[in-house]
Amino acid sequence: MPGLPLVVIPHPLGGLRAEEVRAKAEGAVDEIVYVLTQPAGKLAAEYREQKVEPKSKFRPKPLFA
Repeated sequence: MPGLPLVVIPHPLGGLRAEEVRAKAEGAVDEIVYVLTQPAGKLAAEYREQKVEPKSKFRPKPLFA
């Protein structure tokens, strides 16, 4: 659905036990439901200023070095 804001889930997820991942996912459910049930105009206004900054820059390694 174009125009929907992103719901950010706290990281890292890797290396966690299943119940820890489940707890993080359950913490995001309310916001996911909210985003899917609100009018697009309202969401655009609420999320317009939201910015997600990466904690680190992804640097792909060359395949043949």
